[in-house]
Amino acid sequence: MAVNLQITLGTVNYTDFLHVTAAKVSDPGAIVWETWINVPVANYNFVIPGLDPDDYYVSFYDSPDNVSLGTLVSQCFVNAKTNEYQYELIFYTIGALPDGVTINDELTEITDPYLNGKTIASATKEGFRPLDPADEYTFDNVSKIALTTGNFSDGEKFCVTIKYATGTVSASAGGLYTGTLNVTEATKTLLAADKNKRIRCVGVAATQVITAMALSSINIDDGLYFDNSCGGVAVQVKILIPGADRIRFNGFMTVSNEFAEFWVSKGEHFLMRKFNDDYWEIITDYKGVYVGERFAARYKNMPGALPEDGALIDGNEYGRKWWFVDGLPVTHVIIDDDVIDPGYVHPAGKEGLFVKHSTLKKFRMPNTQSMSEKGLKNFNTYGADATRVYDYPGGFQEQKNLKHRHFVANSHSGTGNTSLTLTNKLNFQNETGGIGDFKYTFNGSNDEPNIGLLSESGGDFNIVNNIGVIYVSRI
Repeated sequence: MAVNLQITLGTVNYTDFLHVTAAKVSDPGAIVWETWINVPVANYNFVIPGLDPDDYYVSFYDSPDNVSLGTLVSQCFVNAKTNEYQYELIFYTIGALPDGVTINDELTEITDPYLNGKTIASATKEGFRPLDPADEYTFDNVSKIALTTGNFSDGEKFCVTIKYATGTVSASAGGLYTGTLNVTEATKTLLAADKNKRIRCVGVAATQVITAMALSSINIDDGLYFDNSCGGVAVQVKILIPGADRIRFNGFMTVSNEFAEFWVSKGEHFLMRKFNDDYWEIITDYKGVYVGERFAARYKNMPGALPEDGALIDGNEYGRKWWFVDGLPVTHVIIDDDVIDPGYVHPAGKEGLFVKHSTLKKFRMPNTQSMSEKGLKNFNTYGADATRVYDYPGGFQEQKNLKHRHFVANSHSGTGNTSLTLTNKLNFQNETGGIGDFKYTFNGSNDEPNIGLLSESGGDFNIVNNIGVIYVSRI
């Protein structure tokens, strides 16, 4: 399997020719490729084609013309191997061998200079199983391969498999990563050599920031597997992307799908790989798509969520949650620098909203204690009715009984005609006392005496009985 080696020159200020040669490290005296470049040049690219996967010396000479060897000015070592074995199949047709390949008169030995320095993995006669190298063929490790039993026939195909010693096949766990790197530092910058590893986030500080290597330093489909489920202290480890590189991810409900930072929460793990020279991509499932979701829980400390109890939160510790809060529209969040005060209380009617500081990465959770949820009147145009103070997600609406009358019977105390009359027997009075036969009492706190109506404020008890829940918000 031939390898094409691409090399980029910076600035070369010579005024004649740059003579470039390539030779195997195993045989540095034998030049396998050379060229002369008319200099000066800047950011010049050239390709050395058709190389065996091997180690090479690439040498640079200052040459007066395009035929002389010149004076050696620089030499570098280049590894043209891959991370897996490669194989090449060579077919010989007996009686029609390629130029330079010969066979002896007994039709038992083939000599091919191309086999010099190669490793023979197997040899197969046409219509026969692969030959056993222990007793059916030999190779002199130079150029001659010979049968030890039988001979070749005219017109027969003989196949030789060459194995290039380019390394062992890389082992990976589930194909996601190769090896593990424990990151205990509060800040860590990964190197190109860390590619394709499992990055175990096991820092001992409340925050941890890991910066990825530049995309230009790795190949397409190289990547990193981040794992924050192994005991690290940081709740949400921040992954920073250097320079103009970005992570492309459209799992969030945002206008932008390009991110200079990402987050891996406790219990999470995800794989990201190089998509192209500009972008990383997220491969595995990412729980961050649920950030901001509110749901009812049975207990306070639900994994991956914070209770809506009005607590003050540090956005550096909860980076992904801060990103969500900071991106909320103005109708969904309160901006108040008093949010950091220990005794801060949400404004009345806005208990269900997040509150954030204008400059600090600090915010308070909504405080939905003692509340039950009610759907908005209109999900598509909410916030348009200025008279409804709760007409936005997180707004608070009291839902209680208005003050209303309960009539009670009063004992009759009149005399005279035994038949009841409206004037002196069943006297309805608009007051709680008096001598009437019926009187009423007030229930509720609203002063309007309308019977049986509901109000947006006032009242002493909820109309609907509630089951006790704790509202939490995903981080």
